[in-house]
Amino acid sequence: MDHLVLLKMNSKKNGDKKEKSFMEKIIGEIERTETEKIIVQVKEFRGRTYVDFRIHYLADEDEWRPTQKGITVAPALWEEFKKHVEATNDHLNTEGLI
Repeated sequence: MDHLVLLKMNSKKNGDKKEKSFMEKIIGEIERTETEKIIVQVKEFRGRTYVDFRIHYLADEDEWRPTQKGITVAPALWEEFKKHVEATNDHLNTEGLI
């Protein structure tokens, strides 16, 4: 799965319209239920890049919308984050959980 989305948003600042843009690249999706999934994506917002793991839900209009439940990791913390995920993987394997 390789999605790249460039979205433009309009916002008002001091009565003037100011255009903001950000980039999202979907890395993968994990289905939790028929109406919930975790979307892993790399996002750029206001010139900063983040890795985002976020739960999305299926709205009435058959559109996936993000929830507040998730985690955003800055690239500067990525190696440390990955190290902890690998340690968790090792633990789950040792305990026979995966």
